[in-house]
Amino acid sequence: MPCETFSTVVSFITGAGVAFITDRFATRREAKNRERLSTEARDRRKRDFLGILGGMRAEAERIAGDPYAQLFRQRVIELRRESARIESDLTEPMRTAFKGAVVAMCRLTDGQVAEIQRQPEVEYLGRLRVTEAIDNIVEELG
Repeated sequence: MPCETFSTVVSFITGAGVAFITDRFATRREAKNRERLSTEARDRRKRDFLGILGGMRAEAERIAGDPYAQLFRQRVIELRRESARIESDLTEPMRTAFKGAVVAMCRLTDGQVAEIQRQPEVEYLGRLRVTEAIDNIVEELG
């Protein structure tokens, strides 16, 4: 009888030890997977946002004047929406600078975006303002 009790106790302790080790391994693996997925999602959001900025830059470089000012209004709404998605991925000092750069771009008026100086030669001042604002956002994003 004592041998059976001893065998039962040993089996219980062995099973508990194996369960503990398995649980630790699974918990550690899950933590690594969550961290990896979080990093991938953060990178994907940043890549998508940079894609939007790249599209805005291409539009600014190819369209000028009032047609671009009308398009810019729509794109600024998209920019603001997407910037809110990635703000939480940034550290506090970066977040503040990033928000400031986005707000500065969103505050550009139709007149500022469409401005073209024709004397002494044609200079697209609106295009310059928009591309500089995009560069500032990219710089703050890191």
